[in-house]
Amino acid sequence: MGGFQDRTRTLPHYLKMSGWEPLPEKDTNFSKSFKQITLERAKEIVELANGQQIAISWSGGLDSTTALFALMQYADPKQLIVCCNW
Repeated sequence: MGGFQDRTRTLPHYLKMSGWEPLPEKDTNFSKSFKQITLERAKEIVELANGQQIAISWSGGLDSTTALFALMQYADPKQLIVCCNW
């Protein structure tokens, strides 16, 4: 692997990473789950769209599927444009 590490400088990585902004300090009072954060952001996006269409690129992977399903909780199905890719 060439001795490179990820942004946290703790995991091996095949790319030489540099120039990253420092990682933010952990807020010990933060207690929201990933699900809560995801659904809150999806709701915010739908509200900001104000009835306009929302396009989302869906690859079928974990990240894009999570985003799509979260948006589906709040958006009218006709409001979502799902762009599939390989």
